[in-house]
Amino acid sequence: MTDRKMNKADFYTSIVLLTLSIGIIVISLSMPSMVSKNESMWSNPGVVPTFIGFALLLLSGTMLVRAITRGVLRSNEDQASKEPIADSALTSDKKTRLPIPVQRIIITTAICFGYAFLLGKLWFPLITFLFVFVFISIFEFDTTKKLSQQWKTFLWAAVIGISTSAAVTIVFQYLFLVNLP
Repeated sequence: MTDRKMNKADFYTSIVLLTLSIGIIVISLSMPSMVSKNESMWSNPGVVPTFIGFALLLLSGTMLVRAITRGVLRSNEDQASKEPIADSALTSDKKTRLPIPVQRIIITTAICFGYAFLLGKLWFPLITFLFVFVFISIFEFDTTKKLSQQWKTFLWAAVIGISTSAAVTIVFQYLFLVNLP
């Protein structure tokens, strides 16, 4: 896919996601409040969807701004001279037949299914750490470098995995009062 087509895809996707996020926020804020029942304001059923809606709004807004700054609104003649001949990031590996984006989707799906399968069978913080660590390690691994040269990648994957696991566990168990599996 050329940069121009990717830019257009980002532009239209961001508009759809902006609309979706606004809908999520509106519906979440209209959910019943538990404050009237002497419960914490954080125990409302709409708190998490509201946070997700705001995160989606922020990210899709960023994607929209990026698409606009990259010139999605410019005319076709302006863009034609800047289009690349080929996009090497989207070509397939010589050893496989699948394009790299398809490979990434398959790997991501497999990791997510593995996480879902182990959920409830292993301690939640451990499985969450493993999920994040494996995900980062696989997608940041550079096949052109030796394994010994990539120790920083694995170190950062471990740090991010521990931080994410701890943050999710603490927020959901102590702030939202949700019992995790």
